[in-house]
Amino acid sequence: NKVDLFENGILINLDDNQSEFMYNFISLFSDYQRKYSGRLTNISRIRKLEEGYFVLGTIPFGFTRINGKLVKRDSDVEILNKIWDYILEGYSSKKISSILKLKYMGYERDGKKLQISDKWIRDQLSKKHFYTGILKVRFKGVDYDFEVEKLMSEEKFNQIQEIYYGNLKGRREEVVNILEGKLFCSKLPCL
Repeated sequence: NKVDLFENGILINLDDNQSEFMYNFISLFSDYQRKYSGRLTNISRIRKLEEGYFVLGTIPFGFTRINGKLVKRDSDVEILNKIWDYILEGYSSKKISSILKLKYMGYERDGKKLQISDKWIRDQLSKKHFYTGILKVRFKGVDYDFEVEKLMSEEKFNQIQEIYYGNLKGRREEVVNILEGKLFCSKLPCL
């Protein structure tokens, strides 16, 4: 296509066998180096996880990372307490989402704006580490437990679950088949 290819500022002439060989060799070595560095990073992460340091990317809501340990973040806990109080008052996750979007518009955690939605609120309602004090995470097929500060009692968690899931109306509990309502018996009446 009459396009010049440069690698680290050097013109690669793919019409020249030696130049093409060197380009392929450098690419192969770069790929090996990338995989090797990734493996060393994973080994280091696993060692840190085993030592009790939280070195994974996403920090769970309600906490911040200080010196590799998860510590309660008061500004997050304020939002969580509002969610839990609204649930105890009988509000739906959609209504809570609307209220919190207005109150905490522009709230940032670690440089990212918090995306409040009713799905996000439902996710927060199901997190057991808020009352157990044990955050369970999985990395490379291995489970790790981290001790975190309890943010609520088990009784409050159960009360919230009972109120929230008890208020869901018209919730279908049986499994719906993808063909339901689309297949009919050719002979009426069906037996």
